[in-house]
Amino acid sequence: MSCLGARRRLQPALVLVLLLAAGCGGRVPSRYYVLAPIAVAPSAGPATVPPATIGVTPVRIPAYVDRPQIVTRKGPDEISLTEFDRWGEPLVDGVPRTIAENLGLLLPNDRVALLPWAGMRAPQYRVVVDVARFDGTLGPGVLLEASWRILGAEGKTLREARFALSEPAAEPAYSALVAAMSRCLGGLSREIAAALKSL
Repeated sequence: MSCLGARRRLQPALVLVLLLAAGCGGRVPSRYYVLAPIAVAPSAGPATVPPATIGVTPVRIPAYVDRPQIVTRKGPDEISLTEFDRWGEPLVDGVPRTIAENLGLLLPNDRVALLPWAGMRAPQYRVVVDVARFDGTLGPGVLLEASWRILGAEGKTLREARFALSEPAAEPAYSALVAAMSRCLGGLSREIAAALKSL
């Protein structure tokens, strides 16, 4: 075999190796985000009544946002998925976790946990949240629309309401978008906590 023939055979392999190397070197690393609880909470006062037990049930969220990629809205009927900015946990888990953490901070004299409670008695109150919309755009911010109910131990509805809140994002970045989503859940949690205090 001549040197020219061997060189022609090696050229495709060399091109493939160079392409693979360029792809690995130019790969954009994925970034992962989680929802955060409220930053400031009231301090616990003297307990004048026995602590209430509060359970946060699994939250229903729209299927279009329940995915690993963070979803942004491009128009009234169009959404966009980012491949490299993702949730560190399923949103269907992150929303009730954040609400439960917020309620625990807002109601420090009470016991708050996620349901179901394995091997424990039914809580005094159950918080049920259905999310209708939870998305936004980079820059303008986030819109949360939801309905919530507080159920008594026997399943009777004690309080219920619809909730809507928009939060601006500090900058056109996914970290700012997620922070705005956390603030929306903080607003929802404050409304639910106020209703629980009134019972």
